[in-house]
Amino acid sequence: MSINQEAVKKLEALSRLELTQDEREEFTQLLGQMIEAADFLGGIDSRGASAMISPNEKTNVLRADTVGDSPKARDLLERAPRHKEGFFEVPKTLD
Repeated sequence: MSINQEAVKKLEALSRLELTQDEREEFTQLLGQMIEAADFLGGIDSRGASAMISPNEKTNVLRADTVGDSPKARDLLERAPRHKEGFFEVPKTLD
């Protein structure tokens, strides 16, 4: 499959873009390169290759999810710079 200026004009209309002639030529070239890359990948014999979600072999790099005691709201409020009536008090950000 090849990309020509007419295909780019159709994409331009569908995406409601207004491209200059130079931009159309650039997109024609770039989209053509993308199609070539996809065609190349489609031609690779992947039979026998195992399916994978990620090329990273690590399965979980996060800490273990363990149940523990949650801090009490009172203790958190005591550590806050300002609090009032059981809520954190922060500087006003909107007028």
